[in-house]
Amino acid sequence: MRQRIRILATLFFVFTFAAVGRAQDVVIEESTEKEFPLQITISHDTTEYALTATGTTVRTKYFIKVKVY
Repeated sequence: MRQRIRILATLFFVFTFAAVGRAQDVVIEESTEKEFPLQITISHDTTEYALTATGTTVRTKYFIKVKVY
C-alpha cells in the first residue's frame, strides 16, 4: 500500500512540475486554447522595454436586431 502511494505521489509531482515548467514560457487563453509568449521585448530609440503578460481575456459583443412593425 505504501509503495502504491509513493508511486502515485511521484507521478503527481512529475506531472505538476512539467505543467508548471511549460506555463512559465507561455500564457494559454482558456476558452480558445491559444498560446501567447509570457514576455516580449520592444525596442524604441535606444531603449528596450520588456512587456510581461498579466492575464488573458476574450471580449465578445452581442448585437440584437429589433424590428418594430
